[in-house]
Amino acid sequence: ADQDEVSPSSIWPVLAKVLRCTRVGRQNAIANNKIRESTAVLIWPEGGDAHVKHVENGITYQFDFTKCMFSSGNVTEKVRVASFDCKDE
Repeated sequence: ADQDEVSPSSIWPVLAKVLRCTRVGRQNAIANNKIRESTAVLIWPEGGDAHVKHVENGITYQFDFTKCMFSSGNVTEKVRVASFDCKDE
C-alpha cells in the first residue's frame, strides 16, 4: 500500500486524541420499532466499553449509549430529581 494512504481504522485513535476522549461513537437514526431503540455504535476502540457519563444541572447520568438514548430536555423534572437525597443509593 502507498505510504500516503490512511486506513479508516487508523483515523479513530488520532481523532480521539485530538478531541481528548477515550472512545469514538456514531449516532444513527432511531430504530423504527415499537420501543424506538438506539442504533448508535461504538466505533473505536473495537470491543470497548460504551458506557458514558454526562452531567447536567447537577445530575450525573451514566448509561450505555448503544442501548439507551439521552434527551437533554425536561429541565424542570431533572432539577426536581437532583434535589433528592440519594447519598446511600
